[in-house]
This record gives sequence, structure tokens and C-alpha cells, in this order.
Amino acid sequence: MKKSVIVPALLLAAASLFAQKAKSGKELEALQKVQQTNGQPAAQLVAIDDVLTRFADTEFKPMLLSMAVSDASQLGDYPKTVIYGERALEANPKDFNTLYTLAAAIVQHTREHDLDKEEKLKKVAQYCNDGIAALKTSAKPNAQMTDAQWEETRKNQTAAFYTVLGTSADLRKDYPDAIEQFKLALSAAAQPDAITMARLAKAYNGANRYDDAIAMADKAIAAPDVTEAVKQFALREKDKAAKAKAAPPVKQAP
Repeated sequence: MKKSVIVPALLLAAASLFAQKAKSGKELEALQKVQQTNGQPAAQLVAIDDVLTRFADTEFKPMLLSMAVSDASQLGDYPKTVIYGERALEANPKDFNTLYTLAAAIVQHTREHDLDKEEKLKKVAQYCNDGIAALKTSAKPNAQMTDAQWEETRKNQTAAFYTVLGTSADLRKDYPDAIEQFKLALSAAAQPDAITMARLAKAYNGANRYDDAIAMADKAIAAPDVTEAVKQFALREKDKAAKAKAAPPVKQAP
């Protein structure tokens, strides 16, 4: 899944606010230690925990929790990502960065035969839909961002939510819905990306739409941002579609 660019913007925006809104010199010192980690996730998480433990009423709680969610995610700590994520949403239910990070993490840690798969994917749908709605009215996280930069970020973040919804539908083997969500992701993005195209090709294969799968795989392979791993994935989906098209029709039992 894509990484959000919002948290670094939050940290930059916070720099000038810490000195203005810290309630004491000790709180300011603790907040500055967060800054001094330079965004290194392990160190930053320790510094954030220190602020939240010592200054539970800090005005920066929503921001710090959002940063902690990103840190835990970067460290690959799924349990902490969920714990911090739920705390962050209690502090700010419209924190679209946290909504995205949680949704993406849950999808990545859900398997086809998990007994609680549907429960997990219902949460994913809720987080994604809430995030898409929040993005429509969210203000720029950093005043230094231009309107054009914010609009591009908003489009790409919205597309990322649709990609998670598509991946969730693919896990359910609901290929028509997966196709719809991946198409929405491509249309919402400021610049459609190769991995979403490749995932759409896979969904087309699942729906037995082999010509569409081949065409979309070709688009993914030709995309300017395609990596070698994505190219190989798309090539496999193209080959799968070509073989399925060439296979003789299955005879129905009388």
C-alpha cells in the first residue's frame, strides 16, 4: 500500500506551534525532543509516548497520535499500529491519515480463511469510507503547501482509499466490486499508478474478463512508474489471461 505524505507535513506544521501552545517549559522540552528525532520512527515513537504519558492534556494529542500510527506502521508493528490508530481516531475521528493507515494495515494482515475476515473487512470499509468523506472537507495540513499540491495530495489519498477497498473486495473474491473500486482509484488519482492497474488486471482475470485483463496488464507494464516487481506481476496476469482465452471451453455435465 502507498505511504501517506501527510505526517511529515504535520511535523513541519507543528514546529512553529510547539513554542506557541505548549502549556509549560517542560512540555515544550518534551515536544522538542519529538522534533529532534528527525522523523526516525523508533526514536520518535519513544518521544511521543513520553509526551502523552507526562502531559495527557497536551493540545497536540491528536497530531502526536497520528504521527505514532505512522511510526508503528513504518516499523511493521501491526498490533501497535492498531492500538495507536484506535486512540488517534478517538482524538480525531476525521484523521484521514490514520483511517488510511489502519485500513491498509488490516487488509495486509487479513487472509482468505481467517475466521474473523468479514469483521476485519467491515472495519476496512468503514475506515475507507470515513476517510474519503473526511478528505472532501479537510484543510491543508501545512500552510506551506500550495493549493495545487494539496489538491494533488487529496486526489492521490482518495485513490489510495479506493485501492484498499479494491484489495478488500479481491480478498472476498468479489471481483465485480474489486473492478469497480480499482477503476475508481485510477480515475481519482492525480497520476494513475502501475500497481493499481496490475491489481485491476488481476480482478479482471478473476471475473473471467480476459481481454480486459490483457489490456490493463499492458497499461501497467507501459506505465512510467512501473517497477520490476509490478511489471512481473502484470506479466503473470497477462499470461494467465492469454492461457485462459486459449483453453478449450469446459463441457457442461449433462
